Amino acid sequence: MITDNSYSLSYILKTKIDIYIPDIICFGPVYSDKINNKLINESIDFIISTEKFSIDNYEIVTVDPFL
Repeated sequence: MITDNSYSLSYILKTKIDIYIPDIICFGPVYSDKINNKLINESIDFIISTEKFSIDNYEIVTVDPFL
């Protein structure tokens, strides 16, 4: 999960995703300037972001941070 918003708000969103979609292993939140390091070190299928964002070769799902 990438965020440039409040880290606390993004952590709440991560918790909701963990509760409602337990089959997903959600890493983060990670600030957008740190995402490249995370992509190198982890096996990631897609990215959830609270901001419009693009990274080559990754599907980005943009969500409302108040989800």
